[in-house]
Amino acid sequence: MKVQGMLRTWLEIYLCDVDQASDFQPVATSVSELFYAIVLSAQQVDGVGLKLPLRGGLKRLLGLDWLNRLREKIKLYLDIDPSDFSIDISKIYARLYASIQALKAEECCVYGCLESHPWRLGPKDDHDCRRQNLWHNIAAVLGSGVLLLFLEHETDICFSLRPNYQMGMQIKLWVMSVIFPDYVHPATEVERVSGLPPFNLHKAIIHNLSERLDSNPVGISNGTLALFPSTLENPGIQNYSMLAYIVMEGRFCHGGNYYDNLTSEDSGEQETWLTSAPRALQSLELSNDGVHSSLVMTVRPIHDALVLRILIRIREATIRRSFYHLQSTYCTFSYAKPCLHNRRAPLDRGKAYAVVVGSLRDYRPPPDRIAVIPTHGDPEAQFLCNETELPTLVQGNSCLNCSLDDARENGFRILLQT
Repeated sequence: MKVQGMLRTWLEIYLCDVDQASDFQPVATSVSELFYAIVLSAQQVDGVGLKLPLRGGLKRLLGLDWLNRLREKIKLYLDIDPSDFSIDISKIYARLYASIQALKAEECCVYGCLESHPWRLGPKDDHDCRRQNLWHNIAAVLGSGVLLLFLEHETDICFSLRPNYQMGMQIKLWVMSVIFPDYVHPATEVERVSGLPPFNLHKAIIHNLSERLDSNPVGISNGTLALFPSTLENPGIQNYSMLAYIVMEGRFCHGGNYYDNLTSEDSGEQETWLTSAPRALQSLELSNDGVHSSLVMTVRPIHDALVLRILIRIREATIRRSFYHLQSTYCTFSYAKPCLHNRRAPLDRGKAYAVVVGSLRDYRPPPDRIAVIPTHGDPEAQFLCNETELPTLVQGNSCLNCSLDDARENGFRILLQT
C-alpha cells in the first residue's frame, strides 16, 4: 500500500463496513483533527494512557520543528490539510461522536451503543455491533498514526502496516481521561495498561513492519523494506532528542548473506549502585568524567538474525551496553526547564547531599540520591550512559542547580549534565 493517504484508506474501509451510503468526510476530518490535538495536548503522558515518562509528551519526540513535522505527516497519511485544526479535545470528540452517530448502520447491537461512549466500555467485545467496532478501529488508526510520526521514508514508498490496537487502547484511555475527568478504567483495561512493558514505544515502532520479533529488537526487515532507528547510524542525542526511524528498501546484509532481524546483545553487566561521590561535590561543574575514549559496534550472525554488540572503552575499562535498552531509554528522556543562569556555574554546596556523581560505567543512584552524570556536551556519551528504566532528565538549557531542583521536584533519578 502507498503511504500517501494510508490512514485515510483504513478509515474508509472501516466506515464502509458500517454505512456505504453516507458522506465519510465529517468522520475523516474529526479523526484527523483529534489526532492532531492528541499529539499537541498530551504534555505528561505517563500513567494514564501512553506510558511514556517524558516531559512535553509526543510532540517533544518530533524535535524542534515538531509542528511542521506533525502537519506534514497528517497531510501524507490522512490526506487532509491541518492548517485550521482545533486543539480542543472535548469539542473535537463531540463532533466525532455526532458524525459517527449519524451513520446509518445496517446492524446495531442491543448494548446501547447509540447512548454510550464505546471508548469507556473497556476492550473490544466479540459481539457484532458495527458502530462500536468502528470506534475501536478508529482508536487503532490513531495508534498507528502515532507510530507513523517517527518514520522517515520517501513519500512514494509502499509498505503494509497493521492497525495498532495496543497503542490505540492507550490513546482512547487518555482521551477518555480528558473528556471525563472522573473516568474510572474498567478492570480489564487497568490490567492491560499496567501490564505493558515500561518501554513499549521502540518495540511498537519496530513491530510496525513485521509480526515476528526476536528479543531485544533493534531493526526489522519484511524482505523488501528495512526499519531501524536513526541512532544506529549516528549514536547520540540528536536535535533535542528527536525520535526517528528510517525505512528504506533492502535487508540487513553481512558476509554476503541477508537477514531480516537485527537484535541486540544484552550488556551482561551486573547492576552496580552508586554509594558515594568520587570527589567533593562542591566542586562539581562541567567535566568530561562521563566521556568515553572509543565506541565499537559489531554484528555477528546467529541463525537467521544479526546480533549487535556494543563495546565502550573508558579509561582502562571496557564495558558492554545493550543497544535495545539504550534506544528504549532514549525514547523517555526529558529536558530540564530552561533558566537564565550560567550553565557552567558549579553545584551549590547546600545541594551536595542530594546527589552522587556517576559515569558511563556506574550510573544507578541509591534510593535517596540523584545520579549526576557529566558528559561535557558529548551527544554520544549522553546516549550511551543510561540503559535503565529510571526516569532521566537532560540538563539542556538550564544551570546545574536549577536542573537538579527540577529533577528532585519531579521524581527524576538520573541527571545528564550537558
